[in-house]
Amino acid sequence: MSETIKVRLPQFELARSLFFYTPYLARSAVLENSLSIDFDIVSNPDHYLINILPACSYPTSHFNDAGIRRILSWILLDSDIRQSFESISQFCTKYGYDVDQYRIWSFCFNPPQLNGVIFNTFGYYKAETSEFFVNEISGFERISSQISKEVEFYSDKFVESKSGGKGENSSGTKNDGKESTIKDDEEGNSDDVQIIDVLPTHFDFLEAIETRKTSKKTRHRNHGIKDQDLPSNNATSEVSTNEPIFEGTVPSAEFNGVEDETEDLHLYLDRFSAFQHMIDLFFKENSVKEFSFQLLNRTGFVGESIF
Repeated sequence: MSETIKVRLPQFELARSLFFYTPYLARSAVLENSLSIDFDIVSNPDHYLINILPACSYPTSHFNDAGIRRILSWILLDSDIRQSFESISQFCTKYGYDVDQYRIWSFCFNPPQLNGVIFNTFGYYKAETSEFFVNEISGFERISSQISKEVEFYSDKFVESKSGGKGENSSGTKNDGKESTIKDDEEGNSDDVQIIDVLPTHFDFLEAIETRKTSKKTRHRNHGIKDQDLPSNNATSEVSTNEPIFEGTVPSAEFNGVEDETEDLHLYLDRFSAFQHMIDLFFKENSVKEFSFQLLNRTGFVGESIF
């Protein structure tokens, strides 16, 4: 007879791993109707258009990350996931109480169904009671999104380079793993962002949600600094996790706590159509009997084919 193991999973850890992967979402989760205030969703026959409204404080630099766009689309468009996210603020409003600048309540929310999803966890097993206590969720696999149309994000703040590529402007200053001090009594400066290193939660969707960002503004390409090359010599030890404002007195803390591992190579194959056409012409004009190429996916080498 097989042993039945009871799993003990704290609700806060489930909510953290599902939703709290950027400061914006962590703050918005406790504010009622925050998603409706910040995002306007239009369902077109062939795609969803998500307008990022002027009041939205989600850093525009995050929308350069296809993984963040994919998971944010999941939160906004999947009715079960969105209801789960919005239940956090509903319980906070109903059961919480204020103490100074804090809102206090026994955390609870309505967890989503997540049928068939595989949880990657760390914890400990108690043999005496056949219980597994989850300390941390490190990732989710086999997530079904039920989103079959392309998702397009639009914001007046988006700027597209004139040559067609998206500008990769610096999104902040890296802290290079240094421990930061959170100043809850200070406001963060929206123009002075410090990137905090965090361990990401991994997401793997069964169906890759295709997303893109669009803009009506163009400019000459600016070869900005990529995140991995951000300067660290100006990093300070004090940061604020409050809503960033223009007059903030300390750097605003920002982080990206998500890593999208969805296999989405097929979404980009059409970008190589011109290359394929060139190869076809080469074959036609030359007596080539064998041609070898390597196919890559997100994690690197997959295989080799020979014609």
